[in-house]
Order: sequence, then structure tokens, then C-alpha cells
Amino acid sequence: MSLIPIIRISRTFSEVIDHREIANLKEDLQAVREKASADEEVISVLQKQVEELQKEKETLTSLQKDNFEDDHLLEILRTKDSQIVELESSSRDKQVENDRINQQLEKVQTELTVFRDLLENKDDQIVKLTNQIHEIELKNVMHGSVPPSPGGPRTPHLSNLSLHKLNAGRASSNGISFDSDKGEFKEFIDVGSQTSQRSSMHGQEVRASEHVTASLSKDGDGETTSLPDVEKLQDTVMAYEMQNKFLNKEVLELNQLRQQAIDREQKLFIESSDWEAKFYQIQSKYLLLLNELHNPQAGVSASRQEMVSQLLKDIVEVGDRPTLASKSAAYDRFGFAIETPGNTLEEKAEFLRKQAENNHDNLEDGAEHDEHREKKWDEAIASLNSKTPFTMTTDLKNLLRLGIPISQRCTVWKATVDHKLMRVQNDKFEANYYKKLLANCSSSGQKLTSAAKQIELDLLRTLPNNKHYDGPNADGIPKLRRVLLAYSVHNPDVEYCQGFNRLVAIALLFMAEEDAFWCLVYIIEHLMPAEYYSRDKQLIGAQVDQEVLKELLAEKLPKLQQHFTKHGVDPALFTLNWFLCVFVDTVPVKTYLHIWDAFLFEGSKVLYRYAIAIFKYMETGLLKQGDYMSIYNTLRDGLEYLTDTQTLTQIAFHELNPFPMRTINHKREHHYKVLEAQKKELDHIREEYHRKNSVARTPRSSRDTSGKIEDED
Repeated sequence: MSLIPIIRISRTFSEVIDHREIANLKEDLQAVREKASADEEVISVLQKQVEELQKEKETLTSLQKDNFEDDHLLEILRTKDSQIVELESSSRDKQVENDRINQQLEKVQTELTVFRDLLENKDDQIVKLTNQIHEIELKNVMHGSVPPSPGGPRTPHLSNLSLHKLNAGRASSNGISFDSDKGEFKEFIDVGSQTSQRSSMHGQEVRASEHVTASLSKDGDGETTSLPDVEKLQDTVMAYEMQNKFLNKEVLELNQLRQQAIDREQKLFIESSDWEAKFYQIQSKYLLLLNELHNPQAGVSASRQEMVSQLLKDIVEVGDRPTLASKSAAYDRFGFAIETPGNTLEEKAEFLRKQAENNHDNLEDGAEHDEHREKKWDEAIASLNSKTPFTMTTDLKNLLRLGIPISQRCTVWKATVDHKLMRVQNDKFEANYYKKLLANCSSSGQKLTSAAKQIELDLLRTLPNNKHYDGPNADGIPKLRRVLLAYSVHNPDVEYCQGFNRLVAIALLFMAEEDAFWCLVYIIEHLMPAEYYSRDKQLIGAQVDQEVLKELLAEKLPKLQQHFTKHGVDPALFTLNWFLCVFVDTVPVKTYLHIWDAFLFEGSKVLYRYAIAIFKYMETGLLKQGDYMSIYNTLRDGLEYLTDTQTLTQIAFHELNPFPMRTINHKREHHYKVLEAQKKELDHIREEYHRKNSVARTPRSSRDTSGKIEDED
């Protein structure tokens, strides 16, 4: 048999594999292009919104002019009407274009289905041709053997030509070869020649080869196998081949079914998680409604009041809740869920890397927590607990840069808060102040305030990956609720701001309930600038800090700031949440606890240091990105794995120096005046617009009534 068909089939196999790889790469490229297109659409929408706001500002500015007349108003209205007509026409054109594209997409999908069916048929034909080649090749091998000589040994041997053809085809095709040295048949498979074959069926091939070898070897009488026996062995080998191919196909189908089941399970889990979140939201609103109805009301029957009380009692006392969280989930020392490895090799490798880092950190913690370091912190705690003024020494700052030991963090945080508040508020609050606040919150006749309602909605959003706050029955939820409600009564000017829940949740991990309340007071009223969380002032203190951060970023990292400006990136979109929540849920737990150690001692200046240090740490990767979305994704992914606290602290407290607080205060005062002036200007424009709008809506007859009466008189 000629080797040309075999070589052609082998080349065909290689070409099919190359085409499939190219097709996969093209699909990946198409997916990337679609993602880029989606990102461009998002940017386009945001740009349109910015243009609309600018147009609205221009309109409001023109309306508040002193020389404003009705003709001018009519001209503006005509312009708006013409723009509306143009937009409606453009919208219709876009809709027609969209329909046409959808029709083309359906057509392309139909063609794709046809091509896939055609490709499957071609694959089946290739497999059949390969099987036929194997059968013909084996027949040629067997027909090429000669009968034994009359007096010689009856050992079957193959003609040199047949063996040459068979061995020559090894490099380009699958088949059966004959080893003349060992006197046995072997089946060989080229790597990549058939995509449907896997190494998992190697055992079947080995057993077939051993069976043929045993049959060809000498029996107990010392005689070799005759030619009819060889033909029987040929049939056996062919049967093993067919069985091997059938099992390979079965294994492939089972793998596909298994992958489909995994994908379906993940999809169902995501959907179930969404339903669980909706269930908790509805349950929170249901509780609020029952609390509202539970309060005594005039004109409500006693039976209805009793029914509401019973419903409220039932929903509070029932302990069983539908949950998807695994009861056997592993948690770290702070109660945060430990991630489980995924199905892919990359996910498992990443999981093992994180686990190795955590083990390394634990070993470092054990090595660093020596007697000398603990003794230093014991001295600092004793100094904080005394009534004498506390001074930050250089040694204590160096200790703080290393982080407070976990075993002493609770004591150090509490001593710091107590010491700071003792000097400022020793005469203002009595010992049972927190209990009185709670009693005021839980008075039966008091209705739920807007702050209390918002607190209820935010409780389960606090730290959902922590076992102390992962459900309505978690042990940390009641404490968190009481602390936030107490502060809303304590500070009626602020009451509650989203972000307080995360601050209190972290404090409760290391402090008692009342200590966590005073920690919140210390952070909001002493560490943060005034009006930082003020509702009436629209968080003007936080806005001022964002402007100061932009200015400091331009001074410390000018290249990165220019890069942000070039691509329209506003750092405040990321950093505002960093400052409001003191980096909680922004970086890994280990990192933001390290930031909190310095923050509670040194104040809000630490937030600037670490914010700019994060940008400097990721500067190289951010400068390589060429658009808004890639910068955002790079920053988000980098923050998720930012666990190198030593390098981050080195940048924050050494490479960014000098960092004087006096300069920050001057910048804060300047930007506060600027933002206050802008706010007053916008308020003035708004008032003028509303005043003129109310006059324009007043009927002309009512405005002319007084004039007509005077004329008649």
C-alpha cells in the first residue's frame, strides 16, 4: 500500500487542528473586541451625560440674566423643540439600523450552525478513513508474511517491504507496528493526530499489545504460533482498536457533560445568591413595616394590633433562614471566609499562593512578636491609660510602622480611644451615657427615623464575607445595629452616613460594644475634619479632602496625574470611598488593619500617605494603560491583591516625605473656600431659576388683576 494517502490524511489532521486553534484565537479576539466596544459605549454614554449637564448649566446661566425677556425664552424653547425633533429622528434611524443588524446577526448565526454541522460531518469522515487505513495496513502486514520452511522453525516473519512501509508510516499516521527485535505488534498514536483520543485509554492499548506478544511467543511445547492463529490475533487486535476508539468517544462525551454540569451549577448558584439577597432586602423592609404598624395608633382595632405584634414576634424568633453559605466554610482569625480553590489550574495556583503568603505572614508575626516588642507596647498602653499627656516618640512610631501585634491590637486601640476622648470629653459625658442612648432608641412610642430605616437596610451589606455579619442571625448584627442607632441619637446633625457601618463592624472585631461606639465618636468627631459626614453640607469635608489629594498627587506623582488627566480619570471616583470607610473593603483585611493602626494614632494625614503610596506602588502598571476602563480595571485588580504592607508603609512614610500637616491644613482651607463659593453660586442659580419658573407658570389673568382694578378706580 502506498504511503501517500496516509501522509495526506496526517497532513489533513494537522491542518484541521491548526484551523481549530486559529478559530479559537479568533473567537478570543472577537470577545476582546466586543468587550472594548462595550467599554467605548459606556464612555460614550458618560460623555453624553456630561454634555447634557454642561448644556443644562449654560441654560440655567442664561435664564438668570437680568435682561431676560419672553422673546428670549421663546427662542430657547424653539431651539429645544428642534433638538428634540432631531433626536427623535436620529432615534428612529438608529432603531432601523439596529433591526437590520439583528437580521444580519440571525443570518450569521444560522450560517455558523450549518458550518458547525458540516465540520462535525468532516470529522466523522476523517475518523472513518483513519479506521479503514488501520485495517488495510494490518492486512498488508499479515499478507506480507511467508509460510515457514519444511524443516525450519515455524516462526512467522514479515517481508522487508511490508515492514519498511509500516515503519515508514509511524511518523505521520496512527496504526500498528511490528518490532522485529522483540517479535511483537504494537499500536502507536501520534500526539495531536486525533483530537478525540486521550491518554486515559493507554491501558487498553497496553493490554492489547501484551496479548499479541504473548500469542506470538513460544508455548509450553516449544513451538511457535501457526498462520491461522495469527489471523485470529489480527481479529483480536482490530476488536481492541474499535473498543479503544469507542471508549475514547465515550470519555469525551462524559467530560463534556461534566463541564456542562459544572457550568450549570455555577449559574444556578449565582441566581440563587441573587434571590437570597433579594429575600433579605424584602425581609428588612417587612421588619420596618411591622415596626411602623406595631406602634400604637389611633383608630386601629386591638385585634389588628395583636396580629401585627404576633407577626413581628414570629419573624424575630424564627431561627431558620434559607442560606447558601456552607456551614463547613473555613474562616480566618477575624471571621472572614477563606476562599476555596476554583476548578482551573490557575485558580488553584493562585489559592495556594495566597495560602503560602498567609502562612508566611503568620510565621513572621510569631517571629516578630518577641518579648522586647511586646514590652514596648505594654509601656505604650500603660502611658495611654494614665492621665498624663501622651507623646509620640520616635521608637513608638517605628513600632507603629511594623504594625500592632494581633494579640495586643484590641488593648492598644481601646487605650488610644480612651486617652484621646478623656482629655476632650471627660466632663461632658457621664458613665452610663451609652446605655441612656440605647434606652432612648428603644422607647416604645418612638417611630423609626429615616436614619434608623437606612441602618436596617445597610446592616447585611456591611461585611457579607464575615461570619459575624453574614446574616440576620449573625452575632455581630445586633451589636452593629445598637451602636449605629446610639450614634444617630448622640449626633443628630449627622445621624448616619453610609460607611459608618463598616467602621463600627471593624471596631467590633477588636472591641466591646460600648468601646466600639466611642471609637466611632473618636473617628468622626476628632480624627476627621469638621463637616466630613455632614448631610446638610453635602459631605463638603470629604469633597475638600479629594481636592487636596489631587493636588498632592500632582506634586508627588506628576506623571501619573498627567496620565489621569489625559484619559479623563478622576481619582476621586476611587479614593472617596477609601477615605469615607478608611480603606475597609477596598484592600485586603491585613492591609487595612495595618492602615488603621497608624490612622488611630496619627489621624487623617495617614489616609493621604497611604492613598498616594497605593498609586505609587501601582504607578508602572497604570502608566501602561491607554484608556479609562483599562486604568480602572488595573487599579481594581491591583487593590484586590495588595498585601505587601512593608513596601506600602516604606513608600508612605519614607519615600513620600516631606509631608507636613501644616501644608495639608492650608490646602484644606483654600479648597473649602472654593467649594463653599461654588455651592453658594449654584444655590443662587437654582433659586433664581425656581423663582422665574414659578412666575412664568402663574396665569397672566391673575397677574393683571390688580392693574385692572386700579384703572377702574
